[in-house]
Amino acid sequence: MKEKPDIIVVGLQEYTPMPCSLIKVNNKRLNYYSKLIERAISLGTNKENYTQLMKDDYVGLALFIYVKDRFTGIIKNYEISKAGVGPFWIGNKVLCFVVTHLTPHNHNTQRRNQDFKSICERNLDQLTREVKSGKVLHGFEEGELNFLPTYKYQVGSKNEFDVSSKLPGWCDRIFYYWHHDGKEEDNEGFDVEEQSNNNNNNNQDLTGGKEPPIKLISYLSHPSYTLSDHKPVSAFFIISTLPSSHSFSSITTSFSPFKIDPNRKRKFLIGEIVSKILGFGWWLFGTYNGIKVFLLLVILEYWLYLVWINKF
Repeated sequence: MKEKPDIIVVGLQEYTPMPCSLIKVNNKRLNYYSKLIERAISLGTNKENYTQLMKDDYVGLALFIYVKDRFTGIIKNYEISKAGVGPFWIGNKVLCFVVTHLTPHNHNTQRRNQDFKSICERNLDQLTREVKSGKVLHGFEEGELNFLPTYKYQVGSKNEFDVSSKLPGWCDRIFYYWHHDGKEEDNEGFDVEEQSNNNNNNNQDLTGGKEPPIKLISYLSHPSYTLSDHKPVSAFFIISTLPSSHSFSSITTSFSPFKIDPNRKRKFLIGEIVSKILGFGWWLFGTYNGIKVFLLLVILEYWLYLVWINKF
């Protein structure tokens, strides 16, 4: 690739083990991966210099965004938003760029669709069939899957599948969306079935005869990565024109048939509190270091008890 990308976005899933991802005591692991990514960028881009625009994580998910140095002055602001779809709205399945980890396994199709609905409400193969039928990812597009399934491989192998417990599948995907000016929908009375019919019409021209502002150049998996049972995927886009300044609500209603959840902030707060409680309990009784701390606390309490008895 002669021309280096202006923006580099890296999304990670399950980058930190449970229960540490629930507690998030410090950012050591996030900073560690940040340095690894920056090292890889410097090796692959030669003389181009990049600045980290942002990094953030949310219950095992991480998002890193880098931009060329010469563009940092024109980026005035950016926002980070999060939504959890686990029990009690804990974010153990999710992170505009979106990193999301939906419910796995073949029999959980409806649960995955519900996960997407939850993300839209609060955060504004099989998957391909669901997208084409208009049930999920409304308005999103994806390149051709011209690579082998990305899961489940023998760790350490480039092409050997592990079929002992799960079927191979395309579990790692990149979808993209661009706002169609003048194609906004009113969220009131949005007909999901009608949207499904529209999505099934492959000949429908959403561009008004114009060239789309975003063009997918490559969509690849990387089998040389063997440290996980997943294979990472990458996509390279060319964006010819920036979208016009629409409000957040107008953009979300143009592709999502789901209304904004009025309780999204309360659910996010509940999820944060519950995840911390569960994570600390898991760490205290389910990890080696946690058990050591627990035993030390018991010994300390017993010692204080003996001191108190001897005093009186």
